[in-house]
Amino acid sequence: MTRRHRLSLRRTAATPRRTSLSILRLWATLALAAGAATIALPATAVAARGGARPTRRCGSFRHHVPARYGLAGVWYRIDVTADGVGCPTAERLIRDLWSGKGVHHGGTTDAGSWWTIPGFRGWRCGQGAGAGGCTRRRSRASYEVTIIQRPRHPARARRPATSPSPYDRSCGTSRDGALTTNLQWKVIGPWHIAMSFSTARSIALRVGPSEFAPPGSHPAPRDVPCTVAQAVASSAADAWTRWRGDAGWVGVTWVGYARGPYIGRFHCTGATSAGRVTHESCNHVADRNAGAITVRFVIRPVRG
Repeated sequence: MTRRHRLSLRRTAATPRRTSLSILRLWATLALAAGAATIALPATAVAARGGARPTRRCGSFRHHVPARYGLAGVWYRIDVTADGVGCPTAERLIRDLWSGKGVHHGGTTDAGSWWTIPGFRGWRCGQGAGAGGCTRRRSRASYEVTIIQRPRHPARARRPATSPSPYDRSCGTSRDGALTTNLQWKVIGPWHIAMSFSTARSIALRVGPSEFAPPGSHPAPRDVPCTVAQAVASSAADAWTRWRGDAGWVGVTWVGYARGPYIGRFHCTGATSAGRVTHESCNHVADRNAGAITVRFVIRPVRG
């Protein structure tokens, strides 16, 4: 056999091998394409049947949390999302929840508590660390919390230090409060306080730095009233459990991370309704510890 015949036979024998590999590759490509089509079809069918609904990003709003426990007030940005409900409804739900309009149910912790919002029948709301939301059947309005800096406002004229009572405000919401020592009663916000600027400034100068503040610093006078209001409400509620009636005296000291002064003795009077809810008003007469202060709050039974 000549050399030319041998080369011809080799090319003839090799040709079917290359053809077979090409066919195998073609089959594999077709099989993968068919598999992809098979996998995609059910997803398309589910979407056509109205399956999982996408979560929509709605608007956001800012919320100011006043000073508590010796820490300065904080601004939060609340980002709202919606699933199975329109953004306007979701935003109203979350705004009402954060504004304190919710009605508290359940226990004394976030894990054991839930809220209903007046005007939103069937919705049930809960909260956790940095997030929460409201649900009704398969619909959900959710939110996430981000701490932001206090927004800058145009310069405002300062109140004179002799202003009689520039701080006359309500502090906290229905989600804020404390239990009495015997765990049978709770004092829940909002609570109301009135004090002069000079009184707030005098107390602020005797409070030490907060956890992340530089040494030698003090809280701003505007952050003092709400911390004092909570200190008075929680101390008086504890003392109320030992009074014979709804009136008595209580001594109040600054509460929080930072060390603070003794504020003074408050005389409290109040009345209990048929539902075992007590409305108290505590008054401090100006003395060497602090100026005149008035705090009003409500005491409720833990189970009732």
